[in-house]
Amino acid sequence: MLTLTILTIFVMCHLQHSLNGKTPLHFVVEKKNAEFLLWYLELVCYFAELQITSSSSVENPGLAVAGFIRQMVNAQASNGATALHIAASSCTSQKTSIVRILLSHGAEFSARTDSKLRSELAKDPAVCSVMFS
Repeated sequence: MLTLTILTIFVMCHLQHSLNGKTPLHFVVEKKNAEFLLWYLELVCYFAELQITSSSSVENPGLAVAGFIRQMVNAQASNGATALHIAASSCTSQKTSIVRILLSHGAEFSARTDSKLRSELAKDPAVCSVMFS
């Protein structure tokens, strides 16, 4: 029971916001390192799956993990920015890889309603092509 409680706390802390309104994923994306981002997401997925499969009440653990990861990836900072906003506005050679990783983990984007992200994309055709492929 203690193990399940620790796993639950570990998994849920990735949805919590810091004093400046960011989640741990926002900080990871700010590091501008695609390998580190992928490692972080895989680690969270692993522990989320452990926590969810330890709970006998979940009928489809894979679906539950995917839903949790989508929720984490799309969490907004206090200024409304998601990890995808941070990645799209960063100046790094790994920007396209980071955007691709976030999209593959369920990052949501609406070109019609997200003017801030759209303006960032207009600055970088390579990232724009990843977003709309």
